Amino acid sequence: MSLRFKLTLFTVCFVLLASSAILAVSVFQIHQKEKRDIENIRKNELARLKNNLKTSVDLICSAVEDRMGTPEMSTNLAGIINKLKKGATAQRSDWIWIVDTGSTEKPVYLSNPSRIPESTVGDVRQLLQTAKNYGSSTVESPVPAFSTEVITRNKTHLYWYAQSITDGGWVLAAASPLSSLDSALAERTKVVEAEITSMIKDRMLYSMLLVFASAIAIILFSKIISDPVNRLVKLTESIAEGRKSFSERINISSRDEIGRLAASFNAMLNHIQDSMGKLEETAAKYRELVESANSAIIHIDDEARVLFVNEYAQRLFGYAPSDVVGKDISETIGKTVEDQHGGDDMFLAPEKYPYLEREHVTHDGNRIWVGWTNRQMFDKEQNRVETLCVGSDITKSKEAEELAALQQRKLIQADKMVTLGILVSGMAHEINNPNNYIVLNAQAFQSMWQDMEPVLESFSRENPDYAVHGLAYQELKSEIPGMLKGMADGALRIKHIVQNLKDFSRMEPEDMTQKIEIAKVLDAAQVILGNMIKKSTNEFKVKINTNVPVVRGNFQRIEQVVINLLANACQATDVPSKPIHVEIEHNKDTNEVIVTVTDKGPGIKPSHLKRVFDPFFTTKRNEGGTGLGLAVSYSIVKDHGGDLRLESTVGEGTTAILTLPVA
Repeated sequence: MSLRFKLTLFTVCFVLLASSAILAVSVFQIHQKEKRDIENIRKNELARLKNNLKTSVDLICSAVEDRMGTPEMSTNLAGIINKLKKGATAQRSDWIWIVDTGSTEKPVYLSNPSRIPESTVGDVRQLLQTAKNYGSSTVESPVPAFSTEVITRNKTHLYWYAQSITDGGWVLAAASPLSSLDSALAERTKVVEAEITSMIKDRMLYSMLLVFASAIAIILFSKIISDPVNRLVKLTESIAEGRKSFSERINISSRDEIGRLAASFNAMLNHIQDSMGKLEETAAKYRELVESANSAIIHIDDEARVLFVNEYAQRLFGYAPSDVVGKDISETIGKTVEDQHGGDDMFLAPEKYPYLEREHVTHDGNRIWVGWTNRQMFDKEQNRVETLCVGSDITKSKEAEELAALQQRKLIQADKMVTLGILVSGMAHEINNPNNYIVLNAQAFQSMWQDMEPVLESFSRENPDYAVHGLAYQELKSEIPGMLKGMADGALRIKHIVQNLKDFSRMEPEDMTQKIEIAKVLDAAQVILGNMIKKSTNEFKVKINTNVPVVRGNFQRIEQVVINLLANACQATDVPSKPIHVEIEHNKDTNEVIVTVTDKGPGIKPSHLKRVFDPFFTTKRNEGGTGLGLAVSYSIVKDHGGDLRLESTVGEGTTAILTLPVA
């Protein structure tokens, strides 16, 4: 609804209400004047009638004064009244005369008794009684509420006057119809009604003319007011909808309130334009600061959906804004490595983690470490609406920490190995001393048995029942050589194993110029792991091709690599029926010695296969694995100029391939 229409409607309603109020006041004033006029007419007419009636009664009293109180009074009074009716004072034929004997119980109607209705009899008796008591009395016979219809329908509208005429209680009453009064009142009522009708018509005409004139005036006036206001409104809507800028101005040159409003509006636009310029400058500086920051800056809402991501974060994690904005951060930037626990982290509960370091997986699958600083942002009701996350790439520092930790562990391991070497050397010495007795005695018993066997053989022929320790000599003579040989071989094997342990644990100088036969390295490793190999598989096969050349390096370190590969194969073989194969060959094309160790275990997952050479990565940590075996082996092989790789198929097994250059 437009302003112009509202003003017109308001004016019309106001004029109508004002006209109605004026009309109502005028009608009220006319009714009041009518009431006063009627009262005056009634008062004057009743005074006139009362005077006429009193004069008539006085004439009667004077005419019958000598007959007062006599029995003939009623008759004589009636005759006198008849004469009076013909006279000047009481010439009206419709007058009513009543004389009462004094008891007021049986009034004598001297004329027109039929004109007195039964409803007024009681009033007449009360009139007579009052006149008897007080000397005189007046009464107007009761009629319905006054209207013009009463005059034509009811002829009993009377005015009574009663007067005591004797001391004995005689009362004379006279009544006259109030037809003249009724006619005057009816005529006055018609005049008033005509005046009211005429006034209403005039006022209605004046009101219509006033409404019409007011409407035209308001339309013209509202046009003067509403046109500038409409221009203000349209310009405001255009600016709000973006169709026009804050540089627009409205041209209103008047000095009235509308002109002042337009000037204030233009001043407001100037202020807004200046504020917008300053805001844009601030926003530009903020964007430049955020976008040029060497940190990942991310805004997320209270449901961990990304609202903003700066350029550094896009480069760091490899995502475009369209890939992350509006999505859950844990599905993109917040994605962590597979075996890292997600849980209740900073993105869902930032109040618990003002700073947190996490390892993430980028869009390209790379791993990076990020240190996150988190700050919650609240609305006026202290409800968390956003979280600001600022992340720094700490991958290099983490790698340095891990490298330092690795070096620390290597130092610890080296110290343990030194200690182990010392222990092994001491144990080897302690074992070798009693073992030498066994070796020497076993060899002596073998020589002694050779000398004793002919004698015992001759004795057994002479004594066929001869037995030693419950065994017949014929059965014993075939077992003893084997027993003695087993004792000697076992003692020699113990000596050989102890010597290999001493050699493996010995702290030798880093001599990388030794010429090494890989077959001998494999033999030394088998001696050390012989018991593990026997427990792990029933089918351990070694294939060494002929004419395998030597390699150059450090025997002890290459032995450590082979031991690690054999130990891994044994640990991967879950049932003894599965074989372990070792093959040594010479690749003439590359002039390399290749050692392959193959098992038929469960294989390695592709995701794990990429990490097997990472320090401390192991899938058997609960079983005592440290994750250092392959990492150290890989480092040793690289120091020798070779290569170490694993090929594996889940469910089929794994093959370790060691390649060393020929010396």
